[in-house]
Order: sequence, then structure tokens, then C-alpha cells
Amino acid sequence: MDAFFPELTRLFDPTKPLGYLNFSDGRADPRFRKLLADVFEHLLEKYDPAPWATTGAWLLTTATDLEKSGSAAFQDLSRARAVVELAFGELLTAYRDHHSDLLGHQPDAALFTAFFMARCCEAVMPELAAATPALSVIPNCLLNLNDFVGYRPIAILETRPQTDFYPHEKVSAIPLYFRGVGVAPGPYSEVVRAALDLLNGTEKDLLEEACLDPDRLDVLAIDPRATDHFHPVTK
Repeated sequence: MDAFFPELTRLFDPTKPLGYLNFSDGRADPRFRKLLADVFEHLLEKYDPAPWATTGAWLLTTATDLEKSGSAAFQDLSRARAVVELAFGELLTAYRDHHSDLLGHQPDAALFTAFFMARCCEAVMPELAAATPALSVIPNCLLNLNDFVGYRPIAILETRPQTDFYPHEKVSAIPLYFRGVGVAPGPYSEVVRAALDLLNGTEKDLLEEACLDPDRLDVLAIDPRATDHFHPVTK
């Protein structure tokens, strides 16, 4: 893992993500999402089996190096380190434990993608900014992440109000595309890019008939619960 750090630091400026993590209140930043996507893409090309772990360790190491450098802008990166430790560590363990039955069949690599990790950071930062008690941070982050229900049989929905879900029923859809950022690296990147190119090249009359406007597509995500494949989700 450590062998990747010098090359990552040469290719990607660590001050940008660390500055965001240290000072942001958690509002999504396309530049941070794009940097994570680029870092993950590089690591995947190098056949890193756990790019999320490498990225988190790289950010922690560079945070320590920046603090030691004496730069006034980075003399205290304690909050950035706290975000990384929670988002890339404790939160992932809690997410796995929370969905041990629902997502137990999925490998970590299928869940902990670049854009999912961006969402994890965006879930942690508001909690730290609000000085949430330590014992409540991870539970609150799980509530934030688990915002997708997806398909459920009608027979189940008719027995209870539509907004009444079982505690472990909601999951986090895995983002494949963000507006203003692009497509996440991974096994679906080529087909997603091809699909978006096809939609963007489709005649407007056909798109209007299908009630589909690619210019208004904010997120394209997948449902992680399927055993053999993911179900696409759009917003």
C-alpha cells in the first residue's frame, strides 16, 4: 500500500482534498468527487485490490507530512484526519455490520467505490462541524447514507405505510455518475459512458416522448442488493 503514496502525491495534489475535508461543512464539492475518482482510477489501473483503503491511508500520511512541513495553512489538519479515519474506517465497518444480511454477498470492492467514499466523507463532515457527540456520529452517518429503498413487492407495501421501513431495509445506492463530475471508475464505467453518449446524441423529440432529459440527470446509481447484477437508479 505504501508503495503507491509517492506516485499519488506526484500525480494528485493532496492539499486540495485535505483542505476540503478540514474546512468544509460537508456540502458536496465536484472537485473533491472528481479527485477521488481520478485517484481510484489510477489505483485500479495499478491493480490495487482495495483502493479505498490505499486512498484513506495516503490522505492520513500526507496530512501528517503537511503538518510537519510548517505551512501555516496546514499546521492543524486534525479535523481532516478525523474525517478520513471515520469515513474510510469506522463508518465502512459499521455499514458492513448494519447490512451484514442484506449486502453480505457483495465484496467490498463492489460497495466501496470512489463516489460512495465521497458520500461517506460528505456524511461525516456535517457531524463533526456540528460537534455531534462521538457516540452519535456513526449512527447519524448511517441514517444519512441509507436513503434508498428501491423495489419492494406490492404485497409488502400494502401491509404498512409506504414511509414505514424496516430498520435495515434502506441502503445507499452506489453512484456511477454525478453531474459536473463524470463517471466513476470501475467495471461499469465504459457502459455508463456509452449510455450517456447515446442519450446525448438522441433526437430531442424521442427524449421528450420518453420523458427523459439527459441535461437534468443529476445522479446515476445502482442498487447494491441484487445478487448477480445491480439495478440502475436515476435521479
